[in-house]
Amino acid sequence: MHEFSKLSIKMTNFKQKRGRMKLINFFLIFILVLSACNEESKPISNISGKVITAVGDSAIVNVLIATNPPTGSVFTDSNGNYLIPEVSEGPYTVGASKNGFVTTTVDVLVKRGQTISANILMTRTIVADNGNCLDPILADFNWSEQFRVKGLSSDVYGIASKGSDVYVGGRFDYAGSSLVSFAAKWNGANWSALGSGMNEAVFPIVVIGNDVYYGGVFTTAGGVTVNHVARWDGNSWHALGSGTDGNVYAMAVLNGDLYIGGSFTQAGGVPANNIAKWNGSQWSAVGTGTNDVIYSMAIAGTDVIVGGNFTVAGGTSANRIAKWNGSAWSALGSGMNNYVRALAVNNSTIYAGGIFTTAGGNTAYRLAQWDGNSWSSLGDGANEYVVSLLFYDNILYCGGWFTMLGTKPINYIAQWDGNEWCGLGSGVGGYGSLGFPPGVNAMAINGSELYVGGQFDSAGTKPSSRISSYLIP
Repeated sequence: MHEFSKLSIKMTNFKQKRGRMKLINFFLIFILVLSACNEESKPISNISGKVITAVGDSAIVNVLIATNPPTGSVFTDSNGNYLIPEVSEGPYTVGASKNGFVTTTVDVLVKRGQTISANILMTRTIVADNGNCLDPILADFNWSEQFRVKGLSSDVYGIASKGSDVYVGGRFDYAGSSLVSFAAKWNGANWSALGSGMNEAVFPIVVIGNDVYYGGVFTTAGGVTVNHVARWDGNSWHALGSGTDGNVYAMAVLNGDLYIGGSFTQAGGVPANNIAKWNGSQWSAVGTGTNDVIYSMAIAGTDVIVGGNFTVAGGTSANRIAKWNGSAWSALGSGMNNYVRALAVNNSTIYAGGIFTTAGGNTAYRLAQWDGNSWSSLGDGANEYVVSLLFYDNILYCGGWFTMLGTKPINYIAQWDGNEWCGLGSGVGGYGSLGFPPGVNAMAINGSELYVGGQFDSAGTKPSSRISSYLIP
């Protein structure tokens, strides 16, 4: 073949290859551009999550959710969920706010084409955004209507929660229209008796596993001789050994063991001065006990805290309050100048209520707190006895026979957020019994409700005989 022809063929092949390369490059560029366009056409990003209580994991509805930088705002739905759509890339602070809760924020980094999860835990407060206590007229709507005709015939001294049921004890013999004899169970709608009940009054109630334990003045339960302390297994009553030789006024549970306090000198035949421990099969003394009655108990870590009218615990001077660490007794500072009737614990802080007017030598009208080293008052205290304390979800609830906390009129039940006392609406009222004024003797949390028992016939603006429940916002 002629050399020129060969060269022409080579040139032609080269041009064809070059053309194909251009076409390939064109398609590669087209694909890259199309991919970029597709990327740009994707939804930018979303932020979603759920808002729940820091304690109890309950969904919070109608919480205002907003971001900084601003992207608009939304409210949580009936399940506590929220979704903020079409958010640009970048860092954001997501804020949650609602009256009755501490405003809470979380930081997130939004990336293109992703839904970013930002769940939020909120703790309750007792003040509105303006710093004032919640409006009592509005708060009164949180008191239950259920006990208008389903109340109790006389005073309540003990309440405990187990699952969806609430166990109640006291001096009553009727719950609604049911004959119950000092002890009853409320399932959220109706009352039921616990066998044939007791022969005398019930004071403390605690739950261990599937069993409910009762203490008090009674000596029989369900026809069984029990002597001041008994166990209900859901079907029948049981004695705890031979019980005690005196009344039981306080109970607490530590590592599955039941501690009881009261006014007795032996438990199960074992010498035990006003305090004893039941391990599920037998009684034992708690050191040498105290020299006078114990009215209240609480657990602080691995320690048992007791309050009462004693001045000695385990041979050590301890004025009305003391600590048992499993092997020895010790005082909490110089203690109080009069009875301690109620105790509650939050982490390392111990709260005490009672009849005292000084704590650790400092003025503390019937309410005080121990920080591990010293006592201080809670605000300006109460004008009358404090007999029940409960700490839940960042709030201390206080019940008793008071009508003033500091300079605030508050009727028999209050809440403390660490800075301020507020009432639960207009509180409880009406008439007491046995010559006593109205008051709150016992409290327990069940779900999102605070159950309150005592001697009263109204809660908020609603008739309610001796028991009611308050819906925690």
